[in-house]
Amino acid sequence: MWQSATNSSPSKTPFAKILPMQKGRIVEKKEEVVKWCRKKLWEVSDEKVAEQVAPMRSQIHLFWGNMLFEKSQLERKLSLPIWKENLDSVVERFKLTGGSEADTLRILKNHCSNETGC
Repeated sequence: MWQSATNSSPSKTPFAKILPMQKGRIVEKKEEVVKWCRKKLWEVSDEKVAEQVAPMRSQIHLFWGNMLFEKSQLERKLSLPIWKENLDSVVERFKLTGGSEADTLRILKNHCSNETGC
């Protein structure tokens, strides 16, 4: 039966019996995982890493650009002068994703679609 923490001494809790035995197993498991990871890292070629990094980098720029786009729209509605700088950053981010020029122009058109224009 479990006892409350205030009434029990550390040696009488169930964890006092479990932790010393498990500690060695955790360390052994950690060492196994580290060995496995090192082995797998050496097996991966630079070309394979580059193949995986490029799409991820593109996704990061896309999400970052979307966030800046939303921020720029809000700043524009609030008449904050910094919105143009953020919109320029959006264009840079979308260019880094490898998107087409037509997509970038469509983004700018959507941003400036209300009655005041850009």
